[in-house]
Amino acid sequence: LVEQRSTDGIDYGHKVNQDPIAAVNFGQLLGATYEFVDQTALFGATYYYRLEVLFADGSTDFSDQVYAVPAGYKLFMPFTMK
Repeated sequence: LVEQRSTDGIDYGHKVNQDPIAAVNFGQLLGATYEFVDQTALFGATYYYRLEVLFADGSTDFSDQVYAVPAGYKLFMPFTMK
């Protein structure tokens, strides 16, 4: 999994993590919950996040996007995969 961030909800050119995160419950009917603390989020800015799922055959898929407006120094952003 690769987490992506956008400031407009359209352009996801910023990859938050360069090294993929290992999937939890891979291949199972139920997904998993992923958490991330964005250390670079700026107070008052709106950020959109999504997960890019990388499959063994090289194909990709994306989670639904979520958004947040940091109200302090750190942004805690939970993700739940389908």
